[in-house]
Amino acid sequence: MGGLFHNEYPMINISQLATTIDKPIDKEFLALPFHWINYLQLTSIAELNKNDVRGVGPLIFQTLSSFCDLSLKTIENELSIFNSTKYVTKNVYLQDLFQSQSEQTVAFFIQRTINTFLLTLSVVRGASTSNQLYSGLLTNWIFTTTDLVFPQFFYNDPANPSMYCSCKTDPTTCSALAGVYDYIGRPLIIIPNFRVGCYVIETTFSSTIECFYNQTCFNSFNKLIYSESNARFNATPMIWSQNTSRYLPTTNVQTIIEQLMIERWNDEISFESYFNE
Repeated sequence: MGGLFHNEYPMINISQLATTIDKPIDKEFLALPFHWINYLQLTSIAELNKNDVRGVGPLIFQTLSSFCDLSLKTIENELSIFNSTKYVTKNVYLQDLFQSQSEQTVAFFIQRTINTFLLTLSVVRGASTSNQLYSGLLTNWIFTTTDLVFPQFFYNDPANPSMYCSCKTDPTTCSALAGVYDYIGRPLIIIPNFRVGCYVIETTFSSTIECFYNQTCFNSFNKLIYSESNARFNATPMIWSQNTSRYLPTTNVQTIIEQLMIERWNDEISFESYFNE
């Protein structure tokens, strides 16, 4: 069979990706109306310690939600380009060759989509940290009443005041563990690998949400927050299963985000549609 066979990429049906991709961050944490953000943010404590999860938690969840939206928009844009491209062969391919080339095409699409997403992230992160821009949340610099500016300091170990870093010298890596603090700034509980630092994006990237999967850890900090919250709801830990997630609870957020926050890509390759075109 000679001639040109024009088979558009929908024959390699990945047009459903935008609706069937699975997200590793549980919808309870990201969905409107941001129950978790209100739960943490609307507290009866007048002034929170800068390392308190009730202050940093809403910022991290909002950042995760923004990355989720950016991920979906990137995928939709790349799918639009992908689905407008024609798959052209001079002769009809045998099924094995068609399958192999189609899989390569899908793999290239996925990697290109990831690279586009990472480029956007790189620009945003570089613009902030390279120029040491002031965070609107004042997480990296402190303004005094006399118009003086001082860098924020974070203590890596709350029990050891000598273990600290400065946002002036280490803006991308300086951070501390978040926790729940009492009225006079004493830590009641430290949340493992949930961090606060100079820039919210960098803090989010270096954090994990493992405590939100662990029943004991979750209950320990949740009972402290519940009594002080003005937006209480029945918060429960997330459930992790190796059958549904390729990420461990201890996977840092950066790894998840750099994979577009996707659990798996559901592509369908149809040789029959190609052959009958």
